[in-house]
Amino acid sequence: MELTPFRNFGEFVDRVHTAGFLPGALDCEGAAFSVGDLCGDGVVWHTGDDDHDPWQYRIRVLSETEDIAYGKFFSKKSGYITRDWMPRFIAARRRAYSFDEMWQAGRMSRCAKKVYDLLRDTPALASHDIRSLGNFAGEKKSALESALAELQMNMFITVCGEAQKISADGEPYGWPGSIFCTVDNFFAGVEEEAGGIDPARAAGEIADNVRAFAPNVNPRALKALIAQYR
Repeated sequence: MELTPFRNFGEFVDRVHTAGFLPGALDCEGAAFSVGDLCGDGVVWHTGDDDHDPWQYRIRVLSETEDIAYGKFFSKKSGYITRDWMPRFIAARRRAYSFDEMWQAGRMSRCAKKVYDLLRDTPALASHDIRSLGNFAGEKKSALESALAELQMNMFITVCGEAQKISADGEPYGWPGSIFCTVDNFFAGVEEEAGGIDPARAAGEIADNVRAFAPNVNPRALKALIAQYR
């Protein structure tokens, strides 16, 4: 099978659906299996053009589709996963363990727990609100960023939109920040589905799917794409 380059947003969505998941970048030794490798004629990053700028696609995907998630899912870098494939990633990455089970096993950081405790009791929160509500003000900015990446890589949370800060006068200001929610809030029922999937089988199916589109994928890159985080 082959993924042909996309030339606009509609074709991009089609490629994600065809592949099932698509990292932002992946070492495939000539075969295209990433957003970066599949940019076709007329596609240019950071122009602000909704139809031809892949940076805009992340928000359009979240607002215009119902079965594609966007987040830092691949080696702490961004990418896309469809609803059909999310349970396999949950099973492969954390054997479908709950956050509490991972925390008790010492596999989640203190900062990640602070963030997840906020999100599991709230439909969604912007990153700046997480910083405020989680009392991250006294910690380095990188601490929150690392916790958010850790939770996304372990398939606990995902991006669900973006929002600006609101001033005391009720006016938005500054650069938009990501809004996050739990994966199970984004795709209802995926946690339960993941519990019925053998982790080894899930990892094998992910690997087979990549090889189907990119037979010459770098083995180390493929292992990193699938491997458990932490």
